[in-house]
Amino acid sequence: MKTIGIFYGSSTGTTESVAKRIAQKLGVEAAHLYDVAKASPADMASYEVLILGSSTWGAGDLQDDWYDFLAKIKKLDLTGKTVLVVGSGISGVAATELLKKKNVNVVLFDGNKELDLTALREKHPVFADVKIILGELTAERIFRWLRI
Repeated sequence: MKTIGIFYGSSTGTTESVAKRIAQKLGVEAAHLYDVAKASPADMASYEVLILGSSTWGAGDLQDDWYDFLAKIKKLDLTGKTVLVVGSGISGVAATELLKKKNVNVVLFDGNKELDLTALREKHPVFADVKIILGELTAERIFRWLRI
């Protein structure tokens, strides 16, 4: 199985809880779970698959800790990595823009199975060629979509 690192930003604890549930479903040990407020870019380097979790605030803003962390990883070589952005909604725009510039295979997840993907892609062209997963996030779906 490919190595998996889970990175999350959480203000109220909800995204942290989701990250821990994903880790449990995938059999990822707690040592591979990172709060981006305390993580460094070097923590990402050894993983083949990255799962990034952020809540959405206001009109699509990322959770606060992500802004500093994304700025830190701009110079990190992520070529060839597969990245799943969880809980993204429209908060995944900034992460997707950065990751696509780094030749990363981006997959987005949103629990809202009623989300209008056509409208989302029209409003945010960065999602045009990004795989977007809607509905329940199960281990089987993650394994299949990330090919791990």
